Amino acid sequence: MISIGKAINDFITGLQHTIMFFITLFLFIFVVGEWYGVTYRHMPMFWWPVYLLIIALVVYIILDLQKEAKK
Repeated sequence: MISIGKAINDFITGLQHTIMFFITLFLFIFVVGEWYGVTYRHMPMFWWPVYLLIIALVVYIILDLQKEAKK
């Protein structure tokens, strides 16, 4: 039986990791966007699926590592 307190705690921890990651990602996108100014403005729609895939992958890896650490 999973305790509700532990579940909430895990959720908050996961949320903190996700928020930190998104902040880092957006800073990265902004820096790269400024660096490659023209390229970034001409094909942002092409890059969004790539960024979303990377986000999904990293979040999955983080969650997986957290599960492994708890064992």
